[in-house]
Amino acid sequence: MSCLNRGIVVALAAVLIAAAAPGFSAVADKAPAQLAALRAARGQQVRALVAASERCVERTDTSHPVFHGCIDWHSAAHGIWSLVAAGDMLHEQRLVDRATQLLPPEGIALERAYLSEHPDFEMPYGRSWFLRLAADFQSVTHDDRLRAMADEVAASVADRFVRAPVDPMSQAYRSASWALINLRYYALFAGNTALVHDIDARIDQDFGHQSGICPGLEQDRQMHDFMPICTNWAWLISLRMDAPQFRDWVHVFLPAASLPTPVRAPTTAHEHGLNFSRAWGLWAIYQRSQDGAYLQAYQQHLQASFEHPDWWTGTYDEVGHWVAQFGILALYLPYRESP
Repeated sequence: MSCLNRGIVVALAAVLIAAAAPGFSAVADKAPAQLAALRAARGQQVRALVAASERCVERTDTSHPVFHGCIDWHSAAHGIWSLVAAGDMLHEQRLVDRATQLLPPEGIALERAYLSEHPDFEMPYGRSWFLRLAADFQSVTHDDRLRAMADEVAASVADRFVRAPVDPMSQAYRSASWALINLRYYALFAGNTALVHDIDARIDQDFGHQSGICPGLEQDRQMHDFMPICTNWAWLISLRMDAPQFRDWVHVFLPAASLPTPVRAPTTAHEHGLNFSRAWGLWAIYQRSQDGAYLQAYQQHLQASFEHPDWWTGTYDEVGHWVAQFGILALYLPYRESP
């Protein structure tokens, strides 16, 4: 293990030791110390992760004019996004500049036309990542070159949920919760209040009815794919409830004592990213509920993957082209809560 990776593991281990102090899960006022430790470790973590992104976005793995690295279109989109996010967190302009260079207006015009001509392409997963890229790129750079394409992509994803039933149990590339989270994120960024209203109505109708424990919890425990059901569902609902209401709801829907434990021995390529993607929702749950048990779970999931750098720097075709970028989102969400 390199000195850098040892440093990451030591920093995160210190966070977890502190998080395990008596009463942590029940006492919210311990959180500031845990958050300070997370912030202290974040720069080192981001530097390790973004190195994988920098390599893959430069490749020509597909014939697309812009999103041509990282094996496939959606991974290329979140690969470029990760340069923007890492540059923002590290205050390193070179990363943001490289992302900008990888998004030439003439290439974006070609990508925009391709998506318009192929309405099912990357629907909804890759398009959802593109919306996050568009919002964060413009927020960080104040450059609106992605705006017109993103408006069309947002409309296409919204239309998809008008035409097709929304399945809260949908997984992986078809995850409705992931798509709606990012669609709403972009709509808020773009100031599209009508779209936000429509999305909120859909969330309430298709996800907000659940008053008991998450119906996908056992499935999440046995999952070998890359996108969880219950933590993303809770993340989505956290956008629709005030803090006291959400705290009561999530304690029933996804009790801290019933959370899936971090993956320790992945058996599929996709499972290598599951700790990071669970961390997204765990952070959102903590941020809304202020229950330290979910912050502890967030930290544990990060630690479980960071202590195995080969999970995100390993075989390019299986993990090296995408897992690190999931980790960057897990770190960026606490850094930047909204567009």
